[in-house]
Amino acid sequence: MLSAYPACFFKEPNGYSVLFPDLDKATCGNTLDKAFLMAMDCLAGLLYEFRKDGKETPPPSRTDEIDLDKALAELYEDEKPVVREAFVSLVVVDVEEYARHHFEKMVKSG
Repeated sequence: MLSAYPACFFKEPNGYSVLFPDLDKATCGNTLDKAFLMAMDCLAGLLYEFRKDGKETPPPSRTDEIDLDKALAELYEDEKPVVREAFVSLVVVDVEEYARHHFEKMVKSG
């Protein structure tokens, strides 16, 4: 089953920061492609842990409900970095499939 959550992408001098405002989780990547891959990994890992621990996941917001300025302030509490561009995109992942290939494989081989 696919899960989708909105993520805020912020282009910075050294790459991209990514924030999932509904999940209070962030990641980053040196390129936009790497940032999307890291966002998928972050989302899959977080949702996998929620399900494994029997926790309820918060519902995803609609992308048009996301305030980029507020998200940027949450990501950087004390200082506001130079952001060259910012946008919201849905990050979609099949948590069970991702876990089978990435997380559970590590547990079995470890």
